[in-house]
Formats: sequence, structure tokens, C-alpha cells
Amino acid sequence: MKKLLFAMMLLIVLSTIVNAQMLFKTSFENEKAFPGKYTDTGDASKNHQLLNNPNEPIVNSTSSSQSHGDLGFKASYINTRDSMGLTNGVYFGVIKTKSTVGEFSDGNQGYVLSDCDGKAQLTFDSMDLSNSLAVKISVDIFIKDTSYEGNDSLLVALKPSNSPVNAAVLLDLSGDEIENNSKNGTWQTITATITDTSKLNSAQLYIEFDSNSTDERVYIDNIRVESVPEPTAISTIAVGSALCWLRQH
Repeated sequence: MKKLLFAMMLLIVLSTIVNAQMLFKTSFENEKAFPGKYTDTGDASKNHQLLNNPNEPIVNSTSSSQSHGDLGFKASYINTRDSMGLTNGVYFGVIKTKSTVGEFSDGNQGYVLSDCDGKAQLTFDSMDLSNSLAVKISVDIFIKDTSYEGNDSLLVALKPSNSPVNAAVLLDLSGDEIENNSKNGTWQTITATITDTSKLNSAQLYIEFDSNSTDERVYIDNIRVESVPEPTAISTIAVGSALCWLRQH
């Protein structure tokens, strides 16, 4: 009887253990966080990649992130409002300032997108996920609790690098959905698990934020991409381990 009870307990424990393996991550800790605002020097009437400016918040990852094994990132601007974009100086890029978020969810730095006067897109480096049975993507996000308009939008998704079709959507909000989101003003972890990774030999996580107000801000931190066993594989391992224990005892 004791053997049976122990085997059942072993089965339950093993069934709940997910041996996740970290594949890619970043918390923006390994970039220098400059104070002040970022000013786009490009043409706001045209879609273009943003550039790092001396002594302004970093918008694209540098060799400092790469040398620490962080997932790299690049920011770009998409003209959706025929306005000034980020050319007037905005709070954007890697920051240390905690006045809005209180604390970052991981470490002392994060990334902020705000007052884009158009759409800002933060795209992370290509990742080969095809060798994993399943992957879990998680992003910590803080949406400032303020007013948002009907043409504001926020999207966090993963797509194959050579395809416009998303493989997973972690968050997709627009207009009233952003304003009425019950988790605004707090850190929340958004996730997606993909069980078919066969076509993800080159996948990219990206974040898009379309807004036009200084108060409309989104903070990003603690991005993690992990390889996890599929539920059926976990169950098989658990059952096999329990049976082996019974045979040996």
C-alpha cells in the first residue's frame, strides 16, 4: 500500500514538473540607460528605422547586449497619422526611471514606448525555434493607466521572419480595450505557448504601439523564450518513472 501511495505521489509530482530550457531572453539590463527624451532625426512622413543618438535613450541594442547573450532588438517608425512621429522628443527606449512603474519586473531597467504620433515597432532578433518540441514566450508589460483613444492600438506577437502571418499573439488591444484593460497600472505577464515549431526556424517577436499622447505609455521588461516539453511528453515521462520505481521496489 505504501509503495502504491508513493508511486502515485511520484506520478503527480513528475506530471507537474516542466523542465523548461531558456533559449532567448533580455531584460534590457546590459545597455546604458541615458536620462531624458529620445528625438527621431528621420522623416516623419516616411516609414523608417530609428537610430541610436549620442547621449539619448538607446532604441536599438548594441554590442553590449550581444556580448552578454541578450536577445537583440531594433525600433522603427511607421507613419499612420501623418503627424510628427518621434521627431519632437519623447520618452522612448531603454530607461531606468521608475516613477510610473514603481519597480521594473526584472532588474533595474526596461524599455518604454510612448507618444509615437504614429506606430512604433520594436522587433527582436530572429530566433531558431524549430528544434524545440514546444516553446513558451513570455513578456512582462506595464500599460500606463490613463485615457486612450479609439485609434490607439497595442500588439505583441511572434511571426516567422519570412511571413506576415503571426504564429502567436500574446496581446492585441485597441481603443477602449486598452483603456478598459483591468490590469492597467500594474505589471502583467503575457504568454503564448506554441506546440508546432516546425516552421519557426527564423521567428521574431515584435511589439507595436500606435498612440499620440505623452501620457500613453507602454513599458516592457523580462522577455523570455523557453523550450518546454509537450504535455503528452511530460505524462509519458511521469508514468514511465513511476513504473520503473514500482518494478525496482
